[in-house]
Amino acid sequence: MRLLLALLFLSVSGFATSEKKPKASEEKVKTAIIYNIIRFTDWPYNNREIRLCLLGSGIMPRALNAINGKEVSGRTIVVKPRISPEYMTRECDALYISDSSQSQLSGVLKQLRNSPVLTLSDMNQFPEQGGMIGLYRNAGKVNFAININAVQNARLMVSSQILKLARIVDK
Repeated sequence: MRLLLALLFLSVSGFATSEKKPKASEEKVKTAIIYNIIRFTDWPYNNREIRLCLLGSGIMPRALNAINGKEVSGRTIVVKPRISPEYMTRECDALYISDSSQSQLSGVLKQLRNSPVLTLSDMNQFPEQGGMIGLYRNAGKVNFAININAVQNARLMVSSQILKLARIVDK
């Protein structure tokens, strides 16, 4: 299982591309990583849908529409664009926060603290600021970091296979 998961991430992120295949765009790689993190996360409840809300605008929120309608363990991912902050705890299972929402970040994270809403972003130092999953570039490749305390406080369970692939932030 671990080898399969590692190969999946490597192939999706362009690590194992051949010269004949064009490299995937950074947004597609990030979308694939987010999809797989959602896929290997357990929530303390089991709804029919996994509601991925988008806060802000830009390339990544548009790219995440590619996973709208995808099945995950018998559940359907439903992408909800432009969620209003006051509805996040009721309407979202996961929340992608774009760079355009940087000014709202501390208030959003405070509102969601200890709520079972998986927070994701590619903002600089997102997990160090209290977010759960931060996507970042290192040596030309997309990687991710997980704030393990924020995940545990939200009563979410991220697969150990995902944790092995992440840089762990203990804040």
